[in-house]
Amino acid sequence: MYGNVLYGNGLSHRYGGEGMKSFSYGLSMSTYQDRRTNNFIVNNIIWGNLPGNVDPNIVKYQDFRGNFTNALVDPLFASTNGLGWKYDPDNLPDFRLRPGSPCVDAGTWLAYTIEAGSGTAMRLDNSLFFSDGNGIVEGDRVQLEGQTTATLVVSNDFRSNTLYLAAPLTWSRRQGVSLSYRGRAPDIGAYETPAPPRLESP
Repeated sequence: MYGNVLYGNGLSHRYGGEGMKSFSYGLSMSTYQDRRTNNFIVNNIIWGNLPGNVDPNIVKYQDFRGNFTNALVDPLFASTNGLGWKYDPDNLPDFRLRPGSPCVDAGTWLAYTIEAGSGTAMRLDNSLFFSDGNGIVEGDRVQLEGQTTATLVVSNDFRSNTLYLAAPLTWSRRQGVSLSYRGRAPDIGAYETPAPPRLESP
């Protein structure tokens, strides 16, 4: 789970609904007998939720990194359009980030390269963050830490954690890999500010 916004959950604590209170928090997960562990939760904004943003068991049992959860700091969304119990399709929040947001350039890398190399086959510590489109849509655009161009994933060998790319790149050992981003690092949340960089031609 990465690149999401979880906002305004747990409203039973404000508007009533005793049966729902046990399912509250912005993000919660059953960890019965420690069986549901090692999920990857990265670069999400989890904010404005009741009774809190993250169930403590999430941090204890899951791979939880690069997330914004500070209830005392405003992530500076373009608009939250208030907070209420009634779904209103004409009054939806805008989760793009305003200038000065603490979430801009504050994300972490989804994966890391295993060894230095170059070319169109890049082995990672975990390639499951990225999609080749499964023959349905275009693959993800990926970008290396400290570089300014992105290229498409044309195939993903999950067994060997290897991405096959549309254009060659050069990388060092343990270099960060992300979806395309602008600035020093990926933004936290659902949107990158501003638009992602140009694609490297095959």
